[in-house]
Amino acid sequence: MSDTANVKLGVCRVYYDGNDLGYTKGGVEVEVSTDTHKVTVDQFGLSEINEYIQKRSVNVKVPLAETTLENLVAIMPGATLIDNATKQIDTIVVAAAANTELYTVTVDGVAFDFTSGAAATQGEICVGIVALINADPTANVVASTTAIATDAVSSDVLLTGKISGSAFVATVTVNVTTGTTTPAADGAKRVDVTNGIGTNLLSIARELILHPKDAPDNNDDFIVPLAATPGGMNFSYKFDDERIYNAEFMGYPDTANNEILFKVGDNAAV
Repeated sequence: MSDTANVKLGVCRVYYDGNDLGYTKGGVEVEVSTDTHKVTVDQFGLSEINEYIQKRSVNVKVPLAETTLENLVAIMPGATLIDNATKQIDTIVVAAAANTELYTVTVDGVAFDFTSGAAATQGEICVGIVALINADPTANVVASTTAIATDAVSSDVLLTGKISGSAFVATVTVNVTTGTTTPAADGAKRVDVTNGIGTNLLSIARELILHPKDAPDNNDDFIVPLAATPGGMNFSYKFDDERIYNAEFMGYPDTANNEILFKVGDNAAV
């Protein structure tokens, strides 16, 4: 049945290798093309009697408006970040485990809620918090723990800022404490870019996700499991124009996953 709600507009957020690439300028464009071979035989003249797909490709053009050094490294093969700044590290201590208790870690206003099980352990809570945070590509931190789910002793989670020199604020709820182990500190940064000759793009290909900005769920996501870009920039040093990183991603078949080229919808569907 037709539904006007299926007619959609809007911009998207771009996530590459689990990282939010930030604002874009000019619109993100997706092109899927399919080439075929049309079969003919003498007895049917020029009429095609069959057709075979010979090629399918996916290309995503992303004009990045946030021209950070971190983004430059992400979209420029052969680039290396020289970083003298310090990433903030916070330590979260799960000192006690309560059954079916809500544990919340909030990072820069974004809450991550984990509910413990009926036979809760500190390790279970740590592992659950880490999984929640790292599943969100918009999170400003990467979470880690040495705990395993069966650990029934006080356990730690480390929150490490994704960008050096940039501070974040983490707060926690009941049965959990937090404190800054290493504060963020400014420092010189530089990106060195080689000519990249001979770079194998497939070897550095990562997952690319386009998520409509106002979508209430992930059902409209466009996902390229293996995508890579040769890198590109378009700088205009003018007061009335933005500097743009033009990242053009090419998708490659995922030979480890049924040769999937791209997916549309929720990645969690099974």
